[in-house]
Amino acid sequence: FVEVYDDIAPYLEMVDALCDALEHLSPAASNTALKANGVARRTLKLSDPVAAFSLYTSAEDYGKFLAALLNDDPLLRRITASPAKVDPSLGLDWGLGWGIETTPGDLYLWQWGNNPGYRAFAMVSARTGHGFVMLTNGEQGLKLAEPIAQSVVPDEHKLFRSRILGEGVFPWLCGALGVCL
Repeated sequence: FVEVYDDIAPYLEMVDALCDALEHLSPAASNTALKANGVARRTLKLSDPVAAFSLYTSAEDYGKFLAALLNDDPLLRRITASPAKVDPSLGLDWGLGWGIETTPGDLYLWQWGNNPGYRAFAMVSARTGHGFVMLTNGEQGLKLAEPIAQSVVPDEHKLFRSRILGEGVFPWLCGALGVCL
């Protein structure tokens, strides 16, 4: 990331302001702004945010958020302090709000989104600070994550062998049993 941000608070305030603004969009404006595969997305009126699908952002702003996170050592220590083991053979753990992939030379934080009509993925190297944010408006968008990761943060990313990122039975069959259709 090009810019360095010492204080994450402005970005958290920005996310709050963006969520507030979206709550006040007219139905017509909301349907125009929020599209999946070129079709207006049905919106839900929520009384409280739902972490799995209520964050609206841009790749640029999410990247700024990641840059701020990487420059906050106490926050990084909290995220990675007490991970829950997911799959030790793949080096995968759950940290505080983040997936953690550990390789022999690095530690990566990652997060993904899988909502109808959208796929998203973010990954960043704790060692180098290199990373990427990918936001797609298509059901097959996660297929782009691995080649982008290899280009931006090259490593043996066993994460992409995990069922966590798979969609449906076919990726599972391929990864678990080697039956790739």
